[in-house]
Amino acid sequence: MEFLRGPTVAQKYEGSVVEAVRAAVRGAVQMLHNQSLVHGDIRTPNIMIVDGAGRR
Repeated sequence: MEFLRGPTVAQKYEGSVVEAVRAAVRGAVQMLHNQSLVHGDIRTPNIMIVDGAGRR
């Protein structure tokens, strides 16, 4: 997996935005688990956001 440089979600955004991202990630992870798929290292510092142009 490639390393992405840049701020984490918690460094770039505040409060309700961070919580909304966490909720979205939780939902996505639940969908993965429902399909018997597992990701081993999902935590706040590993959540990166891409801009609208698809750049990371």
